[in-house]
Amino acid sequence: MSTPLPPLWVIGAGRLGATLLRDLAVAGVAVRGWARPSPRRDLVQAWLRAQGLQGVELAAELPPDLPAVVLAVPDREIASAAAALRQQGARIKVLLHCAGAMPVDPLRVSAALACGSCHPLAAVPDPLAPRPAPSPLQGALFAVDGDPAALALARQLAEVLGGVAVAVAAEQRAAYHAAAALIANDWVALADAALRTARSAGLPDAELRRGLLHLASTALGALQNLPDDQSLLRGLTGAVARGDAPTLAKHLEVIADPQVRELHRQASALLVEQCRDQGLLPAAAVAQLRAVLRSD
Repeated sequence: MSTPLPPLWVIGAGRLGATLLRDLAVAGVAVRGWARPSPRRDLVQAWLRAQGLQGVELAAELPPDLPAVVLAVPDREIASAAAALRQQGARIKVLLHCAGAMPVDPLRVSAALACGSCHPLAAVPDPLAPRPAPSPLQGALFAVDGDPAALALARQLAEVLGGVAVAVAAEQRAAYHAAAALIANDWVALADAALRTARSAGLPDAELRRGLLHLASTALGALQNLPDDQSLLRGLTGAVARGDAPTLAKHLEVIADPQVRELHRQASALLVEQCRDQGLLPAAAVAQLRAVLRSD
């Protein structure tokens, strides 16, 4: 890193706030936090101490001078949190939020303030959970934007947290966030639907859940191992990838929930056309798959 990070304040003690406090402190950054008094706040403070991070505290009050502040609060609270800092008379040089879809305008409570955003493209679990996972910020893409000083700080943050900063302008953020939702949210609906579908066959629930999640993990691993210049469809497995129309027909027949069946039909139809466009399926297989999807 070319220049050291200034002393940082993280506002918020949720999943992301607690993760940022830990990861930044472990990276040697001078960081402190603040959150409203609550049982969660006390738990995070005790957890930080248990991690051996005695110097990282959730302060009772904010000092008047705050060189750099990161708002790790829910999206709906960003504007009010920025306004509250202004009303308290806090002298802030750089203010960042961590929202994916939101531009930096809600932060502009002072003309002298450099505003920006730094959104980690990662699913952040609660680090206080009984089975904590390695930090999801390591290796993450960070979507950054803002005024020059804020943008520079956001890039430094991404670097020190082990991620990669990519500029995503205000007019691009909705598409960026929609892509993130397709990956991080929509697959959960698929996973739950898969679990319910297989459960209806009388399979043991606990083993089934672990098995399906292992399958999801290995399928994702296959995509991650593809070269960057190769289509993700090269990592596709299953009936569509094989051009196996009879098996696809059986899938559509056995799925009882009409919403789930329609979801599988539409996803399969999209995959068929994508594979056709990229020359991954012969014309005869495309015709057979299309016929099954139409008949359903």
